[in-house]
Amino acid sequence: MGIAKSYASLYLNMKSLMLLGLLTLFTVTSSMAYSIQDENSILDRTPASEPEIQDSQGNQLSNILVDQQVLIVADVTNALMTQQPFTYFVQIEDDTGVVVSLGWLSGSLSPNQMLSPALSWTPQYPGTYRASVFVWEGIDNPSPLSPSISMDIEVRLTEA
Repeated sequence: MGIAKSYASLYLNMKSLMLLGLLTLFTVTSSMAYSIQDENSILDRTPASEPEIQDSQGNQLSNILVDQQVLIVADVTNALMTQQPFTYFVQIEDDTGVVVSLGWLSGSLSPNQMLSPALSWTPQYPGTYRASVFVWEGIDNPSPLSPSISMDIEVRLTEA
């Protein structure tokens, strides 16, 4: 199998796994080996802050209720001196590891620009959930720009 077919097969498998919520992020070089760069690591190009749960007015929330729309927000900063395309993914899993929500938005950051992308989620059931934030170059280019970051979310039926 030629190198182009190998890359195409790898990409399709990664895309399928991403949609199933099973993807482990990695970088592949032309020699098909893993690459860790010493300076300006790819994972430092667009660092993301710890995610927060907010309401539609930007207020941080600590008590989340069933059927309450919330926003998963993280600051994303372009650490490069060039334009950086990005895709911000938020994946929500229930306490059994089942993906209950997967959303993304794409954009481009100017040099040194900071943006606070937000994706909404409305929990349908009480319980403990895990929200994971991924920042990649794009939906069609699954190169990570930042390490993934996760947080646990407790959803209640009524106010505590």
